[in-house]
Amino acid sequence: MLIGLLIMCTIFPVAAAAQPYTDLPAVSPEMLEAGYWIEKMDDPDRILMSYGEIQAFNRAMEQHRAEGVYNLAEYPEQIDGSELEEWMKFESGDYALYLAGEQKIVDRAVLDAAIINMNIKAVSESNTSAYAVATRRCDMKAIPFAPVVSDEPGDLEYDDLQYSVLLPGEPVVVLHESADRQWCFVQTSNCRGWVEDRFLAIANRTSWDAYLNSRNRAFILVTADKAELCDNPYDSDLSGLELPMGTILPLAAKMTVPKLVDGQNPSGNWVVNMPQRDRNGQLESKLVLVPASADVTDEYLPYTSANVITQAFKTLGDRYGWGGMLNERDCSSFVKDVYACFGFSLPRNTSGQSAVEAGASLNLAGYSESYRGLLLKRLRPGAALYFPGHTMFYLGEENGRHYVISALGSYANFDQQGEMELQRVHGTVVNDLSLTRRNGNTWMEELTIAQQYARMHFADLEGRSEQAAIEALADDFIISGKTDSEFEPDATLTRAELAQLLLQALRLEPAAEAAQFLDTQSHWSRGAVGAIVKAGIMAGSDTASFMPDKPVSRAELAATVVKCPSVKWPEYDPVLAAAACSDAADISDWARTGVYQCLSSGVLKVKADGNFGPLDWSSRAEAALAVSAILDKSKIEVEE
Repeated sequence: MLIGLLIMCTIFPVAAAAQPYTDLPAVSPEMLEAGYWIEKMDDPDRILMSYGEIQAFNRAMEQHRAEGVYNLAEYPEQIDGSELEEWMKFESGDYALYLAGEQKIVDRAVLDAAIINMNIKAVSESNTSAYAVATRRCDMKAIPFAPVVSDEPGDLEYDDLQYSVLLPGEPVVVLHESADRQWCFVQTSNCRGWVEDRFLAIANRTSWDAYLNSRNRAFILVTADKAELCDNPYDSDLSGLELPMGTILPLAAKMTVPKLVDGQNPSGNWVVNMPQRDRNGQLESKLVLVPASADVTDEYLPYTSANVITQAFKTLGDRYGWGGMLNERDCSSFVKDVYACFGFSLPRNTSGQSAVEAGASLNLAGYSESYRGLLLKRLRPGAALYFPGHTMFYLGEENGRHYVISALGSYANFDQQGEMELQRVHGTVVNDLSLTRRNGNTWMEELTIAQQYARMHFADLEGRSEQAAIEALADDFIISGKTDSEFEPDATLTRAELAQLLLQALRLEPAAEAAQFLDTQSHWSRGAVGAIVKAGIMAGSDTASFMPDKPVSRAELAATVVKCPSVKWPEYDPVLAAAACSDAADISDWARTGVYQCLSSGVLKVKADGNFGPLDWSSRAEAALAVSAILDKSKIEVEE
């Protein structure tokens, strides 16, 4: 008996601790828990935006024409033929494509037949839209061609023709139909592509609008990584149907719920109207039970940093799915689906998500790796980070390293001879930004932009004329409030604050070594002071002191901002400029040119009493408006 036990222990060794596995560099098992990162946050449960503000954010994305983002309810009923042809255009390239997992090259004639099946010859000068709803999760392809094909033989996890997926219950606008009538070219709220007709329930505009309204009015939202319907002996099509995160289904009105639904009393369930196809392929609804124990909700989740991180970690360990292949997610759909739980309708791809203009964006391009690390500290965990081809959620800092969670395909290692070895991941993982890309750069070096996906708002600016300009600067991380919700616009501006403001506005890097002043050696602004002094924009009061906490006079503000580089200052008439303020005689010689230039160009204005007030202290709001004005007049260009 003892021998048998020893054999069992040898065959089945016991793990030292019950923790998830990780072998990625600098990642400990504790970091694989959402709570680890949430506990490190300041105010993790603060509401970042209300649902109404998120809806306004979505409308702003539509107005800014964010890549592929549309309000389907307002989608045009007539589509220009040339535009439709452009949307469907497909270039196959001259490289070989292989059937998934095989060494066999796909016959070009087969692909050509699929392209012909697109039925472009049937496109009219003006084309009438049709309407449909997806009945289950299904693939969206570049052309009407179902098989998975890859540019590498034996590849099972990449499809050159995969665009995205539709979720169960997702509404679409049908723009065109294939020649064999087996495929539809559709528009979703953030993508276009070909979907097999058998996964769509066609509707007239009236019933489609009714479905949209019911889906918006009372619904369940899947907040699980994946939820499943129970096995159903009465309906094999719905038995065990998977409902991925972000799925929205309309709730059935209580009066329409019978005593039994497919032989089961509906007590303890959400009762939803599941869109289905009738025998003619038209939209009908079927009552379906979703267990109350499932991770679903009847309202959007509160948009907090803690909730974003919690939702992201629900997918930890999932397999990577290019374009939604394998019933999984790639990096951009991972971000999109998590944010959908709060009501966001983000673009489908990284290029569109990173270019969203409706929220707060931190431009990281062109900065050194060390300064990027300092800039990341200004982000709230849960923000999205981007570099070309990849996106991730920011988690926070630990021992000088910055961590993210993302759906990752691979990263690169380099040996001492510089030879690259590709490290396959193909899963949702936590890692830090020291990982290397194929080009040899670290992820930190490659970062281009961070999206906070929230508008900066300061309660103490409500109703003030400066609100829009100051909050726009805050959206670009050029200026900060005294707190997350208070700007203190009338507080006196200090020299340190002015240096920091100009550092961020002019996209300079801190240069602490250039701040050789005794009173800045341990001051928070030392790096900004050094950079601005090095650029010749500000100077110390003498060689030993900068006086960082001294208030800035209006004359000093004017004399400083006119030294900003790359600003096209217009010609001005000094006589007219002097006549514009009653106290021109009080302006010191060293400041006169700057004051007159600012007055003539509108960067600063005289006060209500007609005086400029050169010795009056500048306010934080006044400095912000001046910087906003010079940025409008600037030719500063940042290389992306």
